[in-house]
Amino acid sequence: MLGRRADLHAVIADAEAAGRSVRLVVGGMDKLSVLTAFADAIGAPSWFGKNYDALTDALRDLADADGRTIEIIWDGVAVLRSMDKPTYVAVRELLREIDEERPDLTVTIVDR
Repeated sequence: MLGRRADLHAVIADAEAAGRSVRLVVGGMDKLSVLTAFADAIGAPSWFGKNYDALTDALRDLADADGRTIEIIWDGVAVLRSMDKPTYVAVRELLREIDEERPDLTVTIVDR
């Protein structure tokens, strides 16, 4: 988790310099907009159902075509946290679980 003063460009550059494939997810104001942002950023398959189970499955199946480690950067979460805290908590927990399950996937949350 990075704070509001984090330099997003530097975070992305560091991840890419380390050989990771970056998927940038920007914000969200509610459950639907967050799930849509994740689906777009990770290139979710057509079966993506815009619910937490579908997001979990899509993240478990996410792969890089070149076999690189994937870094998901979720930026701009402060609005969601203030407008829809249950969704923020649910997605943060889901990402924590996926991060622990997959040694080839890293999650960074930018709290601004």
